[in-house]
Amino acid sequence: MSENVNHVGTFCLLHCDERNEDFEIALVDKGRLGRNVATSGLFVNPFDSPFEDFDEISFGSTVFPVDSIENPGSGDIGGSLISIPSGSLLAWQDKSFSIEFWMNPRALANSDRRMPLAFSGGTSEEEDWGVEIFKPYGETNYELRFSWTDINTFHKYASWTVDVDLIKLNQWQHFVIQYDAGISFFNWWLDGVSQGPLEKPTTPNTGPWSGVNIIQTLDSSNNLTIGNYCPGKRLKESTTEFPSVYRGSIAEFRLISSLAPFPIAGDFVPPTEPYVNEEREPDPEPPEEVVINRAFVNGLDKLYIENARHLPSLCTVKTQMPQRAPELGNAAGELYFFRPDPQQNIIFMYVYVNTNGEGEEPVMRWMPVSTPIKGRENLITGTHWRNRAGNRLGEPF
Repeated sequence: MSENVNHVGTFCLLHCDERNEDFEIALVDKGRLGRNVATSGLFVNPFDSPFEDFDEISFGSTVFPVDSIENPGSGDIGGSLISIPSGSLLAWQDKSFSIEFWMNPRALANSDRRMPLAFSGGTSEEEDWGVEIFKPYGETNYELRFSWTDINTFHKYASWTVDVDLIKLNQWQHFVIQYDAGISFFNWWLDGVSQGPLEKPTTPNTGPWSGVNIIQTLDSSNNLTIGNYCPGKRLKESTTEFPSVYRGSIAEFRLISSLAPFPIAGDFVPPTEPYVNEEREPDPEPPEEVVINRAFVNGLDKLYIENARHLPSLCTVKTQMPQRAPELGNAAGELYFFRPDPQQNIIFMYVYVNTNGEGEEPVMRWMPVSTPIKGRENLITGTHWRNRAGNRLGEPF
């Protein structure tokens, strides 16, 4: 699977904010993206914060009700959550990340329910990734777990035993969990005190360690869900009587993609005031007109071959995309033949070319080739090419 572009830097930085002169309180993203923040079944308390309150700024928290009695009219508190649209931006594959917030729990996980902190995913029952605290059956201590679905759809996790007295009720504590892809280490901190690190965790029966490699589902319905499970898993895990949901207060939630800002094996001093609001990214310019001609399609070079005599008569067919074949020499002009399904003999051809213009720094990429015929592998005699009327972009050559 080829990699998509992920977000780099602060994905979200949530503040409690006074939105108008009537002192309507809401959560807003003060990060560069300024993403929309939706809430459900919870309310915001501007007077409850890990920091000293100032008259000109509202330093508050989001309060997740402990039960429906504290939130009249809400019904089942299993719907309590914060949601931020993310698409595929947080499906990191083997990228660094950190998740940080202040928490003030009023009820902890027990044998009946878990305490989800943050999850990413859409309508699938399996999350792209998630962080939760729970109490294993028959155990005294808690367990903190970061779980994910890898590119082979295996469900993996990294977990730590958490002393039952470490997480305090009705008290603000600073929480961070981080993965450093450069050294394949996880760690988590409470009030700046390192609780790890954990090197190269392996989940039983899912193969050897090869990095985190979180799957990129490319699901447009994916959300970052704070305080609850992603939509598909929420339906699977929630119950009306004892739903698995965070219960208490959360403040100053910050998620950073593709970077590991904390010392992976050391302690640090937690922030004593909210992070400075990041400068907003400018609104994107109107998209350029899409021009399609023989050599350029939607910003990517496309190679065309006019005559079948230019094609090789024999080739070695591989089952990996060229971007994921480490044995390639990657020489300019090199050809690569790819058959995605071993049960079918349709193959694709790629060529390694410079996609930048003349005078610019060369950028070499594997590019698919479009031709007037469709490639089929003759499993007895080798490869030959059968003529086919017409051709559409993206078809086998």
